[in-house]
Amino acid sequence: MANAALLAARDDEAIRWADKALEARPGRSDMQGILVQAAFNQWAFSTPPIQPSQQVCTQLLEQATTASQDNPDLHAITGIYHWKLGQPTTATQLWSQHQQASPLARILLYAVGKRPLPSQSELNTFQGHKDQGLIHNAILQPDAIKQILLKLLQPVNTQNQS
Repeated sequence: MANAALLAARDDEAIRWADKALEARPGRSDMQGILVQAAFNQWAFSTPPIQPSQQVCTQLLEQATTASQDNPDLHAITGIYHWKLGQPTTATQLWSQHQQASPLARILLYAVGKRPLPSQSELNTFQGHKDQGLIHNAILQPDAIKQILLKLLQPVNTQNQS
Protein backbone atom coordinates (compact mmCIF):
# COMPACT_ATOMS: atom_id res chain seq x y z
CA MET A 1 0.00 0.00 0.00
CA ALA A 2 2.86 2.39 0.82
CA ASN A 3 4.47 1.81 -2.57
CA ALA A 4 1.17 2.29 -4.41
CA ALA A 5 0.56 5.55 -2.56
CA LEU A 6 4.08 6.75 -3.40
CA LEU A 7 3.61 5.93 -7.08
CA ALA A 8 0.32 7.84 -7.02
CA ALA A 9 2.10 10.90 -5.54
CA ARG A 10 0.17 10.58 -2.28
CA ASP A 11 3.17 11.10 -0.04
CA ASP A 12 1.30 11.57 3.26
CA GLU A 13 -0.49 8.29 2.70
CA ALA A 14 2.76 6.56 1.69
CA ILE A 15 4.36 7.72 4.93
CA ARG A 16 1.43 6.45 7.01
CA TRP A 17 1.50 3.01 5.34
CA ALA A 18 5.28 2.74 5.58
CA ASP A 19 5.18 3.68 9.27
CA LYS A 20 2.55 0.96 9.89
CA ALA A 21 4.66 -1.61 8.04
CA LEU A 22 7.72 -0.61 10.07
CA GLU A 23 5.78 -0.96 13.32
CA ALA A 24 5.06 -4.55 12.36
CA ARG A 25 8.55 -5.28 10.94
CA PRO A 26 11.11 -2.59 11.87
CA GLY A 27 13.85 -3.94 9.63
CA ARG A 28 12.07 -3.43 6.31
CA SER A 29 14.52 -1.45 4.22
CA ASP A 30 11.96 -1.05 1.42
CA MET A 31 9.71 0.89 3.78
CA GLN A 32 12.64 3.02 4.94
CA GLY A 33 13.23 3.87 1.29
CA ILE A 34 9.60 4.86 0.82
CA LEU A 35 9.83 7.15 3.86
CA VAL A 36 12.93 8.83 2.40
CA GLN A 37 11.40 9.27 -1.07
CA ALA A 38 8.07 10.54 0.30
CA ALA A 39 9.72 13.01 2.69
CA PHE A 40 11.86 14.30 -0.18
CA ASN A 41 8.81 14.66 -2.42
CA GLN A 42 6.93 16.59 0.27
CA TRP A 43 9.41 19.43 0.48
CA ALA A 44 10.90 19.30 -3.02
CA PHE A 45 7.63 19.34 -4.95
CA SER A 46 5.44 21.39 -2.63
CA THR A 47 3.62 24.49 -3.78
CA PRO A 48 4.76 26.96 -2.64
CA PRO A 49 8.25 25.45 -2.26
CA ILE A 50 9.35 24.46 1.22
CA GLN A 51 12.98 24.90 2.26
CA PRO A 52 13.86 22.41 5.02
CA SER A 53 15.85 23.75 7.94
CA GLN A 54 19.41 22.65 8.61
CA GLN A 55 18.18 20.40 11.43
CA VAL A 56 15.51 18.76 9.26
CA CYS A 57 17.90 18.43 6.32
CA THR A 58 20.47 16.75 8.58
CA GLN A 59 17.86 14.27 9.82
CA LEU A 60 16.73 13.56 6.26
CA LEU A 61 20.35 13.03 5.20
CA GLU A 62 20.84 10.47 7.97
CA GLN A 63 17.69 8.61 6.93
CA ALA A 64 18.61 8.75 3.24
CA THR A 65 22.15 7.53 3.88
CA THR A 66 20.87 4.50 5.79
CA ALA A 67 18.09 3.70 3.31
CA SER A 68 20.30 4.16 0.24
CA GLN A 69 22.46 1.20 1.30
CA ASP A 70 19.63 -1.09 0.13
CA ASN A 71 18.12 1.21 -2.50
CA PRO A 72 20.48 2.73 -5.07
CA ASP A 73 17.73 5.04 -6.38
CA LEU A 74 18.14 7.04 -3.17
CA HIS A 75 21.80 7.98 -3.74
CA ALA A 76 20.81 11.02 -5.81
CA ILE A 77 18.55 12.24 -2.99
CA THR A 78 21.33 11.63 -0.47
CA GLY A 79 23.58 13.80 -2.64
CA ILE A 80 20.96 16.56 -2.69
CA TYR A 81 21.00 16.67 1.11
CA HIS A 82 24.81 16.79 1.14
CA TRP A 83 24.71 19.71 -1.32
CA LYS A 84 22.08 21.58 0.68
CA LEU A 85 24.20 21.16 3.81
CA GLY A 86 27.27 22.70 2.17
CA GLN A 87 29.02 19.48 1.11
CA PRO A 88 29.13 19.81 -2.70
CA THR A 89 32.18 17.57 -3.15
CA THR A 90 30.45 14.67 -1.39
CA ALA A 91 27.30 15.32 -3.41
CA THR A 92 29.03 15.35 -6.78
CA GLN A 93 31.04 12.23 -5.89
CA LEU A 94 27.81 10.38 -5.09
CA TRP A 95 26.12 11.57 -8.26
CA SER A 96 29.17 10.67 -10.35
CA GLN A 97 29.26 7.16 -8.88
CA HIS A 98 25.58 6.58 -9.67
CA GLN A 99 25.00 8.54 -12.88
CA GLN A 100 24.96 5.40 -15.05
CA ALA A 101 21.99 3.99 -13.12
CA SER A 102 20.22 7.15 -11.96
CA PRO A 103 18.74 9.73 -14.33
CA LEU A 104 18.37 12.14 -11.41
CA ALA A 105 22.07 11.85 -10.52
CA ARG A 106 23.01 12.43 -14.17
CA ILE A 107 20.80 15.52 -14.48
CA LEU A 108 22.08 16.92 -11.19
CA LEU A 109 25.64 16.71 -12.51
CA TYR A 110 24.50 18.70 -15.56
CA ALA A 111 22.74 21.28 -13.37
CA VAL A 112 25.84 21.97 -11.29
CA GLY A 113 28.13 22.15 -14.32
CA LYS A 114 30.00 18.88 -13.83
CA ARG A 115 28.68 17.18 -17.00
CA PRO A 116 27.33 18.38 -20.34
CA LEU A 117 23.68 18.15 -21.28
CA PRO A 118 22.69 14.48 -21.61
CA SER A 119 22.59 13.10 -25.14
CA GLN A 120 19.87 11.16 -26.89
CA SER A 121 21.95 8.00 -26.51
CA GLU A 122 22.05 8.55 -22.73
CA LEU A 123 18.28 8.87 -22.79
CA ASN A 124 18.13 5.45 -24.43
CA THR A 125 20.26 3.88 -21.67
CA PHE A 126 17.58 4.78 -19.13
CA GLN A 127 14.77 3.12 -21.09
CA GLY A 128 12.16 1.87 -18.61
CA HIS A 129 13.61 3.67 -15.58
CA LYS A 130 10.98 5.48 -13.51
CA ASP A 131 12.94 8.73 -13.85
CA GLN A 132 13.70 8.47 -17.58
CA GLY A 133 11.51 11.52 -18.19
CA LEU A 134 14.07 13.71 -16.42
CA ILE A 135 16.63 13.10 -19.15
CA HIS A 136 14.01 13.57 -21.85
CA ASN A 137 12.86 16.90 -20.36
CA ALA A 138 16.43 18.06 -19.89
CA ILE A 139 17.15 17.47 -23.57
CA LEU A 140 14.00 19.36 -24.57
CA GLN A 141 14.20 22.20 -22.01
CA PRO A 142 17.72 22.32 -20.58
CA ASP A 143 17.52 25.82 -19.08
CA ALA A 144 14.18 25.19 -17.38
CA ILE A 145 15.34 21.88 -15.84
CA LYS A 146 18.59 23.48 -14.70
CA GLN A 147 16.73 26.33 -12.97
CA ILE A 148 14.38 23.91 -11.20
CA LEU A 149 17.25 21.78 -9.95
CA LEU A 150 19.32 24.74 -8.82
CA LYS A 151 16.36 25.94 -6.73
CA LEU A 152 16.09 22.45 -5.27
CA LEU A 153 19.80 22.56 -4.37
CA GLN A 154 19.69 25.92 -2.59
CA PRO A 155 21.65 25.61 0.65
CA VAL A 156 19.62 25.40 3.81
CA ASN A 157 19.04 28.56 5.78
CA THR A 158 20.88 27.99 9.05
CA GLN A 159 18.60 30.55 10.71
CA ASN A 160 15.41 28.72 9.67
CA GLN A 161 14.44 26.06 12.19
CA SER A 162 11.12 24.85 10.75
